[in-house]
Amino acid sequence: MWRRRRRRVLVIAGVALVILAVAVPLGRAATDRYYLPRVLIWMDADVGDHERFPSRAVEAAPSPFEYPVADGETSPDARLHTVTLERDGQREERPLDEVLTSTGTTAFLVIHGDQLVSEQYFDGYDRDSTQTSFSVAKSFVSALVGIAIEEGHIDGVDDPITDYIPELLGRDPRFGRITIRHLLTMSSGIRYEEGGLPWNADDTKTYYEPDLRALALGCEIESEPGQRFEYNNYNPLLLGLILERATGMPVSTFLEQKLWQPLGMGADGSWSLDSTMSGFEKMESGINGRAIDFATFGSLYLHGGEWGGRQVVPRAWVEESTRADTSSDPARGYQYFWWVGEGGHYSARGNHGQYIFVAPERDLVIVRFGTRYGHGSRVWMDVFEQLAGRFEAPGGDGLVRAEYSFDARAVVTGLAPALSRQAVLPRSTLSVASR
Repeated sequence: MWRRRRRRVLVIAGVALVILAVAVPLGRAATDRYYLPRVLIWMDADVGDHERFPSRAVEAAPSPFEYPVADGETSPDARLHTVTLERDGQREERPLDEVLTSTGTTAFLVIHGDQLVSEQYFDGYDRDSTQTSFSVAKSFVSALVGIAIEEGHIDGVDDPITDYIPELLGRDPRFGRITIRHLLTMSSGIRYEEGGLPWNADDTKTYYEPDLRALALGCEIESEPGQRFEYNNYNPLLLGLILERATGMPVSTFLEQKLWQPLGMGADGSWSLDSTMSGFEKMESGINGRAIDFATFGSLYLHGGEWGGRQVVPRAWVEESTRADTSSDPARGYQYFWWVGEGGHYSARGNHGQYIFVAPERDLVIVRFGTRYGHGSRVWMDVFEQLAGRFEAPGGDGLVRAEYSFDARAVVTGLAPALSRQAVLPRSTLSVASR
């Protein structure tokens, strides 16, 4: 009896192994086309997702921008030795390196006066490692919308979204009341459910659905626009539809032409797609590149959208996107896909603790990327604020010099060795007083 039962268990186990041996490869093959295999096999979002999703390449600039190194080295100086954190209701001083290594940090950069003060990598990452943005991508989307308005592809932020996505009116005429501004400020009134079963939550759908265009076009209205803030990933998806229709090109191509190459990004990036068949940028996340190139984007905003003598993003757009304001939307601390703090500081933020922090009056950009949060965003913002308070705006003639230039056609012209040729970026163009 015992031997018969044992034989039956072994047969059942063998059949199960055969089924798994067939099903798992088939399931993995199905992840490019089907939603449920992604949810069941990939499960939670991961910093390695840039290797899972198909992507569209974003080519590097022909000649890259390089930050000069402060004092000839990038090891932390005295201003970066310690930070104070709260533990059990008490504030205690801890070495910054210890905080970084214990929280899954992969990259930590500090740029002051357009010079690298610190560039540190952890857990096997280095300068050339690909980092994925998660929701930091939303701040890039915001910049692209501002550029599209400046170039006349989009009339303005108060355009109804149905001017560009008219088929929404056929589903619900209330879509005609939602404007581009409502999408950018997360106040569209579109229904968004984070809870429930994992495969039925909107967070999961907007991340894993293999046809994000169809998903966005099927969203539902819950309340009047402009009344309340709700973080909602349908908003950037709809902006992606508007951008590709208005510009006549994939959003990643627009990114390459209007931001990646004009900023002199030194390595190819990419934008993850929903699937090979659909070929739509994930929009709410999925810009992949080096930490140093994400820092360059922060420096662009620090300088009011000006880079290498050229206004890459309209100055008024930068200021409107990053100032605390409730005159046209319900959330003081969130504007056009940027999180806005007190004192004129602002940040781009992504899942698992990806941050670009900008303190204009200190001429400071801090970038932190990681495999996990380690601490909540409130703690990281406190850390960044502590560090920012230790830096003064560079003195001198009011100019920050960076090794970069453009020709008359706004094409990268290349860099001379060391500091023999410099583009001049005016620091005075974005001051606390004007914010």
